[in-house]
Amino acid sequence: MIEGDDLFGRNYQLLSKNFTADAIETVSLYDNYKENEILKEISESDETVLNLALKDEFKVDFFGTLTAQYDGDKNYELDGNLISITKKFKGYLFENANNIGADPSGNIYNLLRTGSSLPFQNSTPLGSKASTELFVSETAYRVSQLDQQQYLNNQTTFHASGGIYSPTDNLKIKGVGYFLLANRSIRQEFRTRYDPSLGLPDLERSKKTEKSFDAAFGKLNAKYTFSKKSNLRYEGIYKSQPSSNQSDRQFRDQPLLTTLKTKKRLWNQHLRFTHKIADKKALRLRIRYKNEDGEQNFSITPPLANGPFGNSDSTKALLQQTEAHTSYTGADITYWDRTTKSLFSIRSGAGYTATTLQNQIEQQADFTAKYSWDRLRAFSTLSYQHTIGKGLKAETQLTGNVIWNYTNLEPAIDESLFYLAPGASITYEPNDKNELTIRYQFNREQPNFHTLFNGLRLSSYQSVVQGTSDFTLLPQHIFSTSYRYGNWSDDFVLNTFFRISHSDKNYTKATTITPTYNYGTYRLQRNRRMLTSRFEVNQFLNVLQSNLAAEYTFTNASFTRFFNNQSYNIRSNSHLIKSYLRTAFVGPVNGSIGLRYNLSESTNRINNYRSQYTYLSAFANTTLNISDKFQLSAEYTFYQIENAGHYHFLNTSLEFETIEDKLTLYLDGRNLLDQTTFKSVSAGSYSQSEQYDTLNPRFVLVGVKLEIR
Repeated sequence: MIEGDDLFGRNYQLLSKNFTADAIETVSLYDNYKENEILKEISESDETVLNLALKDEFKVDFFGTLTAQYDGDKNYELDGNLISITKKFKGYLFENANNIGADPSGNIYNLLRTGSSLPFQNSTPLGSKASTELFVSETAYRVSQLDQQQYLNNQTTFHASGGIYSPTDNLKIKGVGYFLLANRSIRQEFRTRYDPSLGLPDLERSKKTEKSFDAAFGKLNAKYTFSKKSNLRYEGIYKSQPSSNQSDRQFRDQPLLTTLKTKKRLWNQHLRFTHKIADKKALRLRIRYKNEDGEQNFSITPPLANGPFGNSDSTKALLQQTEAHTSYTGADITYWDRTTKSLFSIRSGAGYTATTLQNQIEQQADFTAKYSWDRLRAFSTLSYQHTIGKGLKAETQLTGNVIWNYTNLEPAIDESLFYLAPGASITYEPNDKNELTIRYQFNREQPNFHTLFNGLRLSSYQSVVQGTSDFTLLPQHIFSTSYRYGNWSDDFVLNTFFRISHSDKNYTKATTITPTYNYGTYRLQRNRRMLTSRFEVNQFLNVLQSNLAAEYTFTNASFTRFFNNQSYNIRSNSHLIKSYLRTAFVGPVNGSIGLRYNLSESTNRINNYRSQYTYLSAFANTTLNISDKFQLSAEYTFYQIENAGHYHFLNTSLEFETIEDKLTLYLDGRNLLDQTTFKSVSAGSYSQSEQYDTLNPRFVLVGVKLEIR
């Protein structure tokens, strides 16, 4: 937050990328933060936020910077920001244009994303969390472990603006808008080696992809305070992300061209009225409307031979057209009642979700279908929290759901469903140095639309997927525990976390793998388990004025996979070790060092096929203040990847402040060791893959920064 207000709409990375540290006077930490002040000391919150208080000279009509960098050839970055902090108005304007892979937008992609990326996610969210999903995923351009400036060849323009205006003491209006226009290209090669028992030849592929997209995100908040006991809040969100991906591919010995054009639009309206009934009692009425549309055209020229579309014809494109629509209308009311030792709350409501999904490939009847699935849900959640004794607190929760389904899907979905979702936790905090929490939750969920969509469809140029006609609720047990010892005031903190989830039933894809196509059909599996444990230590070293941190994370998953008409028990393990030492002061010399080690493996316990990879990375960066005007920075990164070799990267920067607080000259060197390619390895249930990425070449930018106050 800036001066007590969330000026950046939770896009905190945008703040860190564009806001000057020179403007900050103090940093405050708020525990148990509640955005709605009426609910303070009534409802629970574990959110922690930072508040930045600015120096007086920055509480002005405007201040900012203008930066330009160019290498004399083709690489450049232009950046500007303008910020205003006054009594009635806080606002900002950020602008950026570059072609060096820099991402000035912060976490705008998280704000734009509406679906879930959780592992094994094939259940449908209920209520306002429901979203529109299309068949062909838009794979993010990410190279494992690398910063995108090292490999992304792009042409990006970013515009961001936002402001908070308080015309009266009772009314506050906040608006945020982001626009990201980009054209990106990337070159990749892939090699896949299959489990020998499958009898499949190794697969070699390559692609050169050009992607363009125009992302827009807008958010409007308004709050009117009637009195200290009641307020009315409105939130409206608009998202749009039309994109186009065109890839020149080589699949084995066959060249082909794929084009994916996607449009997604979202409107989300949210109205909340909160009233404080008594000193420790409050009531909130919430109304919500959400509308999301998606369109997708996916063409392949020509389609792969020896598959569902016959032999290839180099002159004819195969076109898959998909449309999806989701809308939600709902309302709920929540009541809180707090006493000295307890907190009781009840939330009840109802919502109607309407979803349609249709797919079409001309002259392919098996790939043409249209289904709708409407759901009316009524629910009630009871929560009770009680302080048993000194530092000992227990909480229970029970949610009851009644769902009426209306659909033309081929599975025999129960027209009405009723199920309960209980949960409980206990927390023991005898003092400010120790905190132990144990939680348990049981839930049942419905499968998602994709799982039950029984028509054939393409999920990639070589993958054909079909849904299932077997409908069932998906039960899941989740147990977790966490322990904290120490606090930052004593310069030492230890955190441990353990989580295990077990699903009695879940859906997975049974896959038939051929030299060209992969055919997947959803089917039920049983007894899937996932375990995560983490151990983290932070120690502040007063002698070095530095923070020493170490973390170990272990992840284990056991599940059943079906491929080529056989079932296999798969176990995957991942070990991740991270450690770093980072200075916590600004002096003549400061910096940080760290390392990261990861071992991932997948084992087929039926035929003992094992796929694994390991990698080690290390970094060191330092900043040397040569004088009041000269500053030298350097960052070195090293990667050692099993069966892939080792890689070295070096970036440097030299700054010279020619006019104090006005003008600074830059000299930035990127990829000075001139690494041209990067190889990474991934492990799978029935294969091991290698990926080769072309990196951006070495270049040196000359720049200038002008400060405006």
